[in-house]
Amino acid sequence: MIQDHTPIEVNTFGGLFGRDSFTDSVPADHFIDCQNTITEGYELRTRDGFPALTTAIAGLRRFHTYKIEGQADRTLILTVNPPSTDGKIYDSAVSLLTPIMTIPGMTDFSVCQAYNRIYISPHNGVKGLPGQNVWIYNGQTAVEAGGDAPIGTFYAANSTEAGNVEKGTHVVAFVYETATGFVTKPGPVAFPKFDADGTHKLHLTSIPIGPAGTMKRRLISTRAIEGYNGDQEGYEYFFVPGGTINDNTTTDLIIDYFDAALEVSVDYLFDQLSRIPACLWMAPYRKRIAYGGEDANPSMVRFSKSDEPESLDSLSGFIVCDPNETVGVKSGIEYRDNFYIFKGVIPGHTYTTKDNTFEPSTWPIITLDRGIGCDLNGSSQYMDAKGANSDFFLIADAAGLYAYNGGFDAANPLSGKIDNLWKRINKKAFNRLQLVIDPKKLLIYILVPLDTAVEPSHIIVCDYGNGITVNDVTWHLWTISGNINPVSIGVWGSSLFGKTICRIGGVTGIYNQEENNYNDNGNAYASIVQFAMLYTQSGWIHSFNALRLRAGGMGNMAVIATGLDNSPSINLPSMNLATGAGVERIFPFLLTNEKCSIKLRLTAYNNWFKIRKMELFGRPLWATRHNEDY
Repeated sequence: MIQDHTPIEVNTFGGLFGRDSFTDSVPADHFIDCQNTITEGYELRTRDGFPALTTAIAGLRRFHTYKIEGQADRTLILTVNPPSTDGKIYDSAVSLLTPIMTIPGMTDFSVCQAYNRIYISPHNGVKGLPGQNVWIYNGQTAVEAGGDAPIGTFYAANSTEAGNVEKGTHVVAFVYETATGFVTKPGPVAFPKFDADGTHKLHLTSIPIGPAGTMKRRLISTRAIEGYNGDQEGYEYFFVPGGTINDNTTTDLIIDYFDAALEVSVDYLFDQLSRIPACLWMAPYRKRIAYGGEDANPSMVRFSKSDEPESLDSLSGFIVCDPNETVGVKSGIEYRDNFYIFKGVIPGHTYTTKDNTFEPSTWPIITLDRGIGCDLNGSSQYMDAKGANSDFFLIADAAGLYAYNGGFDAANPLSGKIDNLWKRINKKAFNRLQLVIDPKKLLIYILVPLDTAVEPSHIIVCDYGNGITVNDVTWHLWTISGNINPVSIGVWGSSLFGKTICRIGGVTGIYNQEENNYNDNGNAYASIVQFAMLYTQSGWIHSFNALRLRAGGMGNMAVIATGLDNSPSINLPSMNLATGAGVERIFPFLLTNEKCSIKLRLTAYNNWFKIRKMELFGRPLWATRHNEDY
């Protein structure tokens, strides 16, 4: 009788647990197995489904969400459709028929948002794409970042108009300013000089016209030179006040200026890169952008000038992290005024540096950890941007998921509860892992290739609503059905519904998770939980004779009771979840074993459960089995 047995109540749900091959090592409030579930408050329930395509596009390989001020969120989508090797990027808000850019050999891309523009770098998942550059997209047009110096020939002479250009030799040149604010190197190649007589203005003719996208042309000049030796780059140049031509058509200019007014030096432009080489990743740092993982320089991280994201010094605008290593830099994050750089996978490395207000080549590089690092997309990404919050950032290392809040706790990764599952991630395809955080729902989504998969196969979900320590987080494993074949994942901050939405990119397009829908692309998925092995007295053989459930939902839920190592296994009557309201259902059975585990399973289309409490009734019978010899 149930009254003769002690109820073992489970009313809090600690999520998936697995650190060894013994199922009875799982704590009483954790699960031996769970699939397609999520915790919500004190309740365990079936996850919401991904029921239908919201953006249909063939050959999707990666998507990124970005924002333009005053507009709804947009999505950039990369497609690769063999046998073509062309990678095409589309803007979902513009057209899914006409790409904004097409680059042969592009199998992946990274983005960084700054100054209301999106910076795009094509890559192959390992390094920046050889021979390619970083692009800028403003929501309408994509252009290569940077720009070329002026070409051609122009002329400088004393004007016939009275003026005050200081007597002596001056060397002058022009720079172009693009629509994105980038200022090019000076040109043309041969800078004209003129000998000012000290009483007239400067007259410039045949001023070069810039390429499409040139918004301004700006005059630069030396101060008066005594004994000019012909070395046109051996003198300091300055922007000439009033020397800006605000069009791309004027070819004639008369201007007057004093040498004392030449204050803003442009010497940095001479060593500036005209283009930014394609890189594996980009990340904001202070008012700069960091660019890391070029094909030719895999261990180099370039940093732009402050407030000038396209301006990179070719001689001193970078740092190099252990160039003798075979693995390049894979990711970077700003955290508490420092910049952290990561290599992966086995072993991973973490470096840190800090802006000292001088050129990046003078910044100190500190090796923070030679055992923990990450690969591409293995560091924190919050919806539409990479980075850290005020408390921590996350790193998906081959050994586990780590939170950094001033240091790594190497012995206690956040994934410690699911060490067995984490070890199943295919390290040969670790660069296909993607980590995304939903800071509103306090969920971490990790898209992973398990076992021998070379493309993502599962989503590992971490709920950190109770804290960001190994003991506080709750883990779940999701499988995605319906032939979605997920290759990319993201979180969308929906302004329309005022909430965040998990999104999956499959080979045929993007699927949004929808509340109260329990199918994937019109297909059923199994929702499973197996509770820990329970008992009342350690080591004794028990009689288990009843189960009591506080549950609801839709569908007939299979109920199974098992002993140690799933032997024996008893199928109990299924539970009609629709009749669960206001009732705690009791399932009588008889199982004799040291311990007992209850497994609940739904497999039909649009079936779901929510569970608040489970009670197992048992009592100890014997300290030993009858056939044991001593």
